[in-house]
Amino acid sequence: MTTLFEKLGGADAVNLAVDKFYERVLQDDRIKHFFANVDMVSKIIDIEQIDIAIIDPALINYRQDWLGTLLRDEVTIIHNQNQITCREVLKQKQNELKIIAIVAQLLNNLPQSSYPNLSLYFQRLISLPGKSNRAIAYLQQELLAKSIAADLRGGKINLTYQLANCPLYFTLQSAFIKDQDNHLLPALAFSGQFAYGNRDISTIEEIINNCRGDWSTFRKIVNQGFLG
Repeated sequence: MTTLFEKLGGADAVNLAVDKFYERVLQDDRIKHFFANVDMVSKIIDIEQIDIAIIDPALINYRQDWLGTLLRDEVTIIHNQNQITCREVLKQKQNELKIIAIVAQLLNNLPQSSYPNLSLYFQRLISLPGKSNRAIAYLQQELLAKSIAADLRGGKINLTYQLANCPLYFTLQSAFIKDQDNHLLPALAFSGQFAYGNRDISTIEEIINNCRGDWSTFRKIVNQGFLG
């Protein structure tokens, strides 16, 4: 049986409606003075990022003109000796990964005999409005109480998932995030490394083209395993 919440569009629709409501309240000259001294930081800051790291001896000779102007304003390229990391900060409700085209262009410039090392990193930072110890309390009281064989060292939970194609090294830790007014908010930082290791070029191309599946796996672990 469909619930009223589901009929309204679920969490995304309700969150959007609440955000719009706050915007209208704070812009309404008739009532906004009632909230002058009220902390309205109830909107969750939710940031996602993907890094694709490739290590290969041929990358020591990497040149900027390998990519031309292809999406360079939307994907950050970090070059360190024989390693290149491509980074994309994902927008809300973004489904297309523009980083795929960048990595494909890089692979085209590597010798076909190359056997690069590949890792995919997904990160998610979610604010927890409240006092500075909110994230640590959530870790200790909520997550650790429900987690089995969780390894808590230095404020981190480290887990390893043995997936079919590669191991996934998953980390959860407390952090801070700045809001639009540069206030530090307590947050939870989730990160996952899909460690594929050394593969031939054609296999890496296939992995990159299908990396939305890894992204979906990471999101599922975060949403259902920790935030659900």
